[in-house]
Amino acid sequence: MLGIVLAVVTALLMGMTSSLSQGIIAALYTFITLLVLEGVIKRRLFSQQLASPILVVLMIMIMADAFGIIGLLLAPPLAAAIQLVFSNLVKKQTFAANSTAPTRMVSDLHKRLARLTELIGSREEPVPMEITNIQERLTRLVEKIDQALYAEQSTDLPRKESTGK
Repeated sequence: MLGIVLAVVTALLMGMTSSLSQGIIAALYTFITLLVLEGVIKRRLFSQQLASPILVVLMIMIMADAFGIIGLLLAPPLAAAIQLVFSNLVKKQTFAANSTAPTRMVSDLHKRLARLTELIGSREEPVPMEITNIQERLTRLVEKIDQALYAEQSTDLPRKESTGK
């Protein structure tokens, strides 16, 4: 809040060197610009925190000690990257631990698609082309999901080694 007041007062004083009306216009323009920056742009750009503040501080201390000013500049993005990598690793491990969930979800998709096909087939009036296209696209997507899930499960299975007997 103090920064906004100082910026508006500075703009007012600088504008008043020409005339009172220019000072008021400069102060209003500065105030409106800062409100838009604070209220709209900051919320959209910085709504999601990328890295933990504790991790950033630790990285700044370590990197600044090891590499000086370059380490100080590289520490925040490095902290965000480290947190991103670790959070993705945890998600993959959680997903792998619950390996039956994708299979259940795909079987649920198959049931829903069969029900949709049944509903479309039971209509007495002609089915609009858009609905037919959507049904075909959904069928292709479910087939792709099956292929991807089958490929993922086949890579997760332990391979049998030949014993050479």
